[in-house]
Amino acid sequence: MGVADPDDWRASLAKGEGWYQALGAEWVELAFLKAAEVVDAHGWDVKLVYNDFSLDNPAKARVVYEMVKDINERYADARPGGTPLIEVIGMQGHYNLATDVEAVRANVALFASLGNVEVNVTEMDIALPPGELTPENENNQGMKYAELFSIYRDFAAGPANTSGNPRVITAVKLAGVRDVLTGWKGGEFAMPYDYDGNAKLALLGILYPTQFLATYEYIDTSGGGERPPVPGVHVFDTSAGDAWSGANIVLGDDPSVWPWSTTDDGQVAFRPEAGTTYRVTVNYTAKGTTAIRVRWVRDNTNGGYTSGDQGVINDHQYSAGQVATHIPAYFNSGMVNMGSYDLVTEIRLDGSQPAEGLIGNIAVRGGGGGNAFSINTITVEELTDAGDEVLVTWPSQVVVPPATAPAAPTEVLATAASGSATVSWTPPADDGGSPVTGTTVTASPGGATCVSETSSCVVTGLTNGRAYTFTVVASNAAGDSEASAPSAPVTPSALPGGPSTVALSVSAQAQCVAGRPQLTVQVRNTERVPVLVAATTPWRSATARVLLPGASFRHTWTAPSADLPAGHVTVTGVKVASWQVAGTTYEAGHTGAACS
Repeated sequence: MGVADPDDWRASLAKGEGWYQALGAEWVELAFLKAAEVVDAHGWDVKLVYNDFSLDNPAKARVVYEMVKDINERYADARPGGTPLIEVIGMQGHYNLATDVEAVRANVALFASLGNVEVNVTEMDIALPPGELTPENENNQGMKYAELFSIYRDFAAGPANTSGNPRVITAVKLAGVRDVLTGWKGGEFAMPYDYDGNAKLALLGILYPTQFLATYEYIDTSGGGERPPVPGVHVFDTSAGDAWSGANIVLGDDPSVWPWSTTDDGQVAFRPEAGTTYRVTVNYTAKGTTAIRVRWVRDNTNGGYTSGDQGVINDHQYSAGQVATHIPAYFNSGMVNMGSYDLVTEIRLDGSQPAEGLIGNIAVRGGGGGNAFSINTITVEELTDAGDEVLVTWPSQVVVPPATAPAAPTEVLATAASGSATVSWTPPADDGGSPVTGTTVTASPGGATCVSETSSCVVTGLTNGRAYTFTVVASNAAGDSEASAPSAPVTPSALPGGPSTVALSVSAQAQCVAGRPQLTVQVRNTERVPVLVAATTPWRSATARVLLPGASFRHTWTAPSADLPAGHVTVTGVKVASWQVAGTTYEAGHTGAACS
């Protein structure tokens, strides 16, 4: 059976089988009819069995049920003594710790409802994560064996069945006895005896399932972080608890351009271009499985291969050190258990092949069905005359570009005083990937400077009566920015007959009102001359006004909620007063407030 369609078992048959291509869907019943003719003619004690894998899957089990029911009903009189044409359904038992035992129970019951068909469990094994046989995994394997054998006993044809269920299971056959390092289930500790022939807990689960389940329980082995997802790349690993090991690299999301586009999330690793050659490099570690196939699949499932792939799966064989030039590629030599290898495939893709041919999504699978391996990295490159471009990397690699010098500061403002100027600016919008560590202000002419770690500083050593502009350069670990645009010119000057310092009385109060910062500022002019005062916040400015000697200025601001980011809000560096005499503005004080 291929992709299960419970409403049409014929449509569910795998189309890549040579017998299907020659005879159509009827080839299954024709095969049983011919076999029955030979067996019955010789009087052999031989049963005709339909054997398939993944019959723990409810959809596939339903399709097999419908097929066997239909064929047996149509050929009810084909054999002597009322013997059904299909006598046994074989359920290949290649299981692991993720197997849903209740689905197995339900599917056995479904087959039992046919009435005249036996069930055999064939090739049974329960694979464990490769690498090391831990006590926890051995315990859990024993639990899984015990659960499954409880079901088999409940449907057994012999005296073990005391449940009242149909007596339908006539045989349970294991895929082996001892664990093996290589070959089928190599490195996956799937059998009831270890490498040296010592019994594992699995044997107790097989022989005494009821007592085992009453004595033991599952041990939680979950844990560890997941790797960040890479769009269109799906990697599975039995070592991490997945049901199978391998990877799918999804190429198509438009069936009109690419023959296959089925994926569970709609994401694509890359979209091939006609006439372009791509290099796929897979680094893997053998943990029992020492052969790897690179194949064509139609979707994200484990087994949805194209018929063209299935037809030539073993035709292009390579060693680990060779570069494959064909998919399917079978890397089956030059590798040993617990070794890590780069397997390289270079192929020209154009999407022109038919949908069931040698085209689809790229898959990485263990040769011969082995799951005891781990994929470490996957890289896909596009090969061009101009050079190779990396299109896909798994696991995702966060590439941090090297830091560059920051962008130039902007909005440079200068305010002159006697022999100096206060310069402020807006920090660079782009710090170049490295924090700005300092800013240098340069006056022109003359070249006087000041250095600041904030967004303002005072340039001293200026000549009164001379006009100056100022540029600002920001610096980080990578270097210096370009100089900012110059400020508007300002001219320092001495206060005629006035003091060189300002004596304003400034006070401020900050509080939270309905979750928003609110500032109240009061300024009193204690000078002997009038001053121009303008108080500002990051939200708005108050209209400047002249304060006569002894006069006061008071204003309250509340931050608009729309201007505030979520969480803790800190308001700092609020200018609360400035004054101007004879065209010169002086800063008189700052305050700050916080609001959560």
